[in-house]
Amino acid sequence: MSESIRRKEREDHGFEVRKVQKLGSTSLFITLPKKWVTKWGVRPGDKILIEMLNDGSLRLVSERFKQDENRKVARVDLSQIKLDPVTVVKSLYDLGFEEIILDFDKKDQIIKVKDQILNEVDKLFGLELSELAGENSIKLEYIVDDMKLYTETILKRLITILSRKIDEIISLLSLKQPTEPISSDEMEKVYHLLLRKILNGEISVRVTTKNYLTLMIILRIRDVFYELEELKANLNNVKLDEAQKSALINVLSKYNDVQDVAVMSVLLSSIKKVITGLSLLQETENIIAQIPDPLSTKLRKINKMFYESLKCSIDIILLERFVYNLENELQNISK
Repeated sequence: MSESIRRKEREDHGFEVRKVQKLGSTSLFITLPKKWVTKWGVRPGDKILIEMLNDGSLRLVSERFKQDENRKVARVDLSQIKLDPVTVVKSLYDLGFEEIILDFDKKDQIIKVKDQILNEVDKLFGLELSELAGENSIKLEYIVDDMKLYTETILKRLITILSRKIDEIISLLSLKQPTEPISSDEMEKVYHLLLRKILNGEISVRVTTKNYLTLMIILRIRDVFYELEELKANLNNVKLDEAQKSALINVLSKYNDVQDVAVMSVLLSSIKKVITGLSLLQETENIIAQIPDPLSTKLRKINKMFYESLKCSIDIILLERFVYNLENELQNISK
């Protein structure tokens, strides 16, 4: 067998021979195999991790690959679990997976659901359809660095979305220039992004408890958004006089302040602010009595959701003041 044939066989099995060369007076170097460089996308300036093994060999790992090793990857055989692909994508996104590969029985199944998946991807911040992972597969990748997504920024976006929905209704009632409608897709993007962050929090009793309460608040705010959408649709079927319109605007304006208290209590709990929020809701109870059905029924339902969210805010305050402090004291005693 000729040397060229043997060399080709070694290369096919991942083996290559490199001649050690001298650099300067003391340093030695070898070049990196082109196939390896291409496969792992190694570029000038990248770092290569060198692991010295006990048998005298060296293991070279691209730092880029080392980072990819920590990626949460899920590959789902849909023929086995028999779940709707859109539901699978949404759930894996919420659970924090950065790479989702869906395997189908046949390629024509991909054609049927691809548009549905693309529509869902539009509602999930940072998720993009990547290249096909195989002839019968779809690959989705999360391309955002979660470390740069601050919870405070996302919570403020949540407040803005609900405020814009409230402003839509107030504009209709006031016969002002209508504001640009906010899509429910925007609410879903923020909701699932927050859910993703919550479900990927540090696993401990302390954090898990607060994350649960945070999730309850976010769920209620999301529910309020959809109740307000229905209320807006009902305006066409209810004739309101000026006093009733004014009463409804008053209630909606107070809701803006209440939701701010509920959402931001996740970051900075304040008994004073929660009491203010509860007082505002109590004020709306009397005002709602002036508004005819079915709007008044819808508003009372919204009030209940806000009460539930503020109850979770109180739970967070008590958790931080008593449970957290107690844990800290016990830790100090044990040291």
